[in-house]
Amino acid sequence: MRVEVAIHPMVQRQGVLVVEDSTLQRTHIVEQLTLLGVERIHEAGDGFAALNLVRNLMVPPALIVLDIALPGIDGPEVLEQLAEDGYRPALVIASNSDNALIASVEDQARRLGFHVLGGVHKPIPLDELASMFTALAEHLALRGPRPVPGRATMTADGLREALDRQMLQPHYQPKVELRTGRIAGFEALARIHDAAGGVILPSSFIALAEERGQVGELTLYMLGAVLADMVTWKSRGAEASVSLNLSPVLLLDHWLISEIIARVGTSGVSPRKLTFEITEVVLAADVPMVLESIGRLRQAGFAISIDDYGTGFSSMQQLSRIPFTELKIDRVFVTEAPGKPHMAEILRSTFEMARSLGLSTVAEGVETAAELAMLKAMGCNIVQGYHFGGPVSAVEVFDWVRDNGDRVAALCEQGEAESR
Repeated sequence: MRVEVAIHPMVQRQGVLVVEDSTLQRTHIVEQLTLLGVERIHEAGDGFAALNLVRNLMVPPALIVLDIALPGIDGPEVLEQLAEDGYRPALVIASNSDNALIASVEDQARRLGFHVLGGVHKPIPLDELASMFTALAEHLALRGPRPVPGRATMTADGLREALDRQMLQPHYQPKVELRTGRIAGFEALARIHDAAGGVILPSSFIALAEERGQVGELTLYMLGAVLADMVTWKSRGAEASVSLNLSPVLLLDHWLISEIIARVGTSGVSPRKLTFEITEVVLAADVPMVLESIGRLRQAGFAISIDDYGTGFSSMQQLSRIPFTELKIDRVFVTEAPGKPHMAEILRSTFEMARSLGLSTVAEGVETAAELAMLKAMGCNIVQGYHFGGPVSAVEVFDWVRDNGDRVAALCEQGEAESR
């Protein structure tokens, strides 16, 4: 008997891939998917078969149900290779492994950029699978239409062309003040718009830019575009705070830090409207030049956020050395804390520490009402994620705020009620 559940059109169009070496288990999962109304189902009995299938399909699947223990090449290695191909679909981990191993693979998948719906033991209960499809449909609806992920990786020549032809553009994801429901600002996220109309995400070109020594040029290009957008917004009577990522390798370049300070100084934008997000790995760097660069940015008036906090196992001593103003909690903690008490306790302790130090806290990757209510109860200051909205272009920012302001405020009020 077919079960009624929301299947997003993109999932129906692109299909689901089941990667499972046990014929019995694979057949069971396919039957469950059929009962839910999935119309296009692909099957692979091992990791090599899965990679070959994905690489040869005209349109890759929108969702993969993946076993961890596979012959020849295991599930984690399959994820590594798919990510290298630039393909990161939604993912369900289905395994008979212990909970700790399943959680470890979930963490790996999220770090690689996959949208993880969850990890479950086999055989997968139908109601649990149905809930995952409902969550995926809501997630895709919030994100709106987007290009099918491409398998081709960005080349050095392609990145050079993108910079020369001004194909790199900032998109802006809203950051919401949880207590008031007010839009607190935006994070600027780099997007490359290729000649075919596709959108290339940073995961496909940031590491390459760092490797090729182009990340400084890319950063200054992004900064210039962000400043131009902020000046335009100001001319229309609206000022917004913006955060943007700063690669840790650039903290070793004194000229570039000086150039950032100088360009903002001549732009008409107040440095206090800009936050530089620097990943937690800088905390482990015992390099005086890194600390000096961060100090110069703070002295110039910029705010400094420690990004992906919680993934680097930094110590209190390391935290105390850097004059940052904000902790940005990694989305892994946001996603897993509602269902894992030990993760929730770590998150709660982090917020308490931040309050004692007078730091603002930002939680990224918020996608559900349960996550929002949890963060509200724990006293998080600012939230960001597809539960509120995805990145939009600069020209769409005003329309987005106008059309979504009341909805965002209502979501925060609902989170207040659920947290009591």
